[in-house]
Amino acid sequence: MNPGYSSPASDTWETAEIPASEHPDYSALVDSRWLKDVLRPLLIAIMSTSLLLGPVALGRMITQEERYYLLLPFCFGVALEAVYTRNWLAQPHLRRHRDVRIQVGELSLWLVVLRLLTWYIRGQVIDLAAVRAWLYEPGSFFDLLFLFGILMTVVVWKFAGLIAGIFIDLGLRPDELVDYKAAHRERAWVQALPVDRQALLEQYVELWMWGGVLLVFTAAVGRVRFEPQPGKLIGLRTLGLGPDLILALVSYYLVGLVLLSQGRLAQLRARWHREGTPGIAQVARRWNRYALLAIFGIGLLASLLPFGSTYGLALIIGAVIQAVLFLYFLVFALITGLLSFLLGLFGVAPPPTAPSPQP
Repeated sequence: MNPGYSSPASDTWETAEIPASEHPDYSALVDSRWLKDVLRPLLIAIMSTSLLLGPVALGRMITQEERYYLLLPFCFGVALEAVYTRNWLAQPHLRRHRDVRIQVGELSLWLVVLRLLTWYIRGQVIDLAAVRAWLYEPGSFFDLLFLFGILMTVVVWKFAGLIAGIFIDLGLRPDELVDYKAAHRERAWVQALPVDRQALLEQYVELWMWGGVLLVFTAAVGRVRFEPQPGKLIGLRTLGLGPDLILALVSYYLVGLVLLSQGRLAQLRARWHREGTPGIAQVARRWNRYALLAIFGIGLLASLLPFGSTYGLALIIGAVIQAVLFLYFLVFALITGLLSFLLGLFGVAPPPTAPSPQP
């Protein structure tokens, strides 16, 4: 081949650019209505933070420090960020960023913020003497509050990320959003691969139940207090549940039920989309409204149940029953007296009394 010859095809291959109009449009392959929902990330963050209330209350009972509760708003932010990051990375054009480097960087950033927060909570001043002490004794860098915060941060970040990943998979996938009839008329018979959303929902329920076991266990341990007494080998005293643990238990299970209803909606939504059922958005809005009303109504009834001693509640219920019986007999006596008075006005004599039997 002549060295001075250049192929027109090769020149075109090297210099041609794809027009902007021919770039693939990924927006049609994203279930944006499902991923951009505002309520679900808040619910996942609330449930993840409620899971930590039990261990935080247990740590406060052991150390007798109230500063552990200051970690809860931080953990709520960690859970919320984990959910939104998973939703953002669920877009098809960000697939190459879904690796362990993103997760390591994300968690490392939160641990740096946690270290600054624990210094602020303790009121510790960072100077050259403190840095010199860390260099001579690296273990002094990790105080008890920071170690406890690391554990809570990793747990809430992982838990919220797992829940968010399950609900992302419950949404409509790109192959389900492709309109094969309009895009490929010769392949109109092609259908998306079915997704086992029932297995995903069961995975969520299993994760939710194990989290509930952890919360109930820490709440039960937090009710026991060690108080040595003379004449007893072991002095243990049970306490009632505090308002923080009651709030954690009720909110964790109620929010879990709401998310379970969201998972069931995702199952029906995928089937309706596959069958071409109209009005899916309207049904989804009504579903969320009625599910919230029903579940929080159950929560309102559950808040009336006793979590500690039932003696005071028994007195209240007994007084209410006595009041109802008193009103019933009072109304019955008034009606009977009124009927007797009316019968006396009309001259109706009372029926004769039967003679007593002879011995």
